[in-house]
Amino acid sequence: MPERDVREQFESLLASGFREVVLTGLNLGTYRDGETTLAGLLSGLLERCGGARIRLASVEPDTIDEALIALMSDTRVCPHFHVPLQSGDDVLLENMNRRYRAADFTRLVERIVKVRPETNIGMDVITGFPGETDESYQGTRRFLAEMPVGYLHVFPFSLRPGTEAACRGEPVPGPAARERVSELRVFSDRRRQEYQARFIGTVRSAIVETSRTALTDNYLRLRLTCAANLEPRALADFRVGQEGSGLTGSPC
Repeated sequence: MPERDVREQFESLLASGFREVVLTGLNLGTYRDGETTLAGLLSGLLERCGGARIRLASVEPDTIDEALIALMSDTRVCPHFHVPLQSGDDVLLENMNRRYRAADFTRLVERIVKVRPETNIGMDVITGFPGETDESYQGTRRFLAEMPVGYLHVFPFSLRPGTEAACRGEPVPGPAARERVSELRVFSDRRRQEYQARFIGTVRSAIVETSRTALTDNYLRLRLTCAANLEPRALADFRVGQEGSGLTGSPC
């Protein structure tokens, strides 16, 4: 989409009352319009967004440059990065034709957290890829344990005839693959709870979604204890609390 069209749609959404706009795309980090990169596009939109905020959808790790990371220091950019990892094993990353290795991913996450320590970092992980041994799977688990993961999206490998991956041998047998998926989802739930716990008692900016829910800038969904006559799309500050395993929000 040309930069001009993005800008016009962005301004139209703000004029319609939206207080958060998400930039998304099939491979968002590779955005180009002439000399304008994703960082340049984001920078231009920030000049027009006033008090609204911008969230980035999933961005491939090898497309995140220093200019984009630097823009994370602007509080109007949501401190929420979803970065596909897929595996913490370098051999599997190479077999997946990923253009990064585990050490590259580690350095990237460290740079992001240095700019915005509160950033909620989500990751995609695939398990059961052809060639994934128990050793390589355990390597991925150890890698994730060392990362400041806020949550995971875990997928079992799905064999599709005619793809390059299908020619790399048999995928991990179903029972083993399902067990690995289950283990990683348990890990994700634990990390999500640990991340959420950091913000209990703090005040976060949140978009009112319904009379019952709001979404914070760092991607925490709050159950509102009192909507205080706030309409959907309203952007307001909420004090984060906890009830059971979920988070609550009280207008400040």
